[in-house]
Amino acid sequence: MSGIIEAMLAFSRSGQLPPGECALRTAAQDVIDELLAEPQGVELRIALPDERVACAPEVLAQILRNLVGNALKYRAEGRRCRVELVGSVEGPQVRVAVEDNGIGMDPQAVCRAFEPFFRASADRAGHGLGLAIVDRYVRALGGSVLLTSQPGVGTRVEVRLPRASSVPAAVLDLRVTAHALDVPREGPPEPPLPPVEEEPTARA
Repeated sequence: MSGIIEAMLAFSRSGQLPPGECALRTAAQDVIDELLAEPQGVELRIALPDERVACAPEVLAQILRNLVGNALKYRAEGRRCRVELVGSVEGPQVRVAVEDNGIGMDPQAVCRAFEPFFRASADRAGHGLGLAIVDRYVRALGGSVLLTSQPGVGTRVEVRLPRASSVPAAVLDLRVTAHALDVPREGPPEPPLPPVEEEPTARA
């Protein structure tokens, strides 16, 4: 948890993301190895393109870690947990989707899913920051996020990120000066992330 808070605080203060690019498959495999050091009874499917995205490795890792971590956290009782991490290349973008067969969310929860500190289920561990960070990071990179969910069926989160080959080097260097909260998106503007004080006893 402390690492997430530190990243959020740094991003909120500067509005900057580190420049860079990375291999999607490598980043995804590192996150899976971290989160699933033990199988934990999870049925996992990975089908990602061999592409590089215009995103620093640590930023992409945080995006994937939050999405896959949520899929594991909100698993449903009474059935084997299934998580799919799939993607494709669509023009200048790379589409990455994380889908699960967990408890899902009702329409009201879906509408609030990207609000900082909102938690769809109070009986699961967490602080409600994962999706808020994903949303802001992805939009700061010029991408988009789409979430669909159904109670008792599962949740799917799809992010679209720029391909490294589609972004000139000069743009990669300049992109980090853009403030995430200035990036337009559909719907009413969102309030900035509220200030957060790091909790000494918080767990990762």
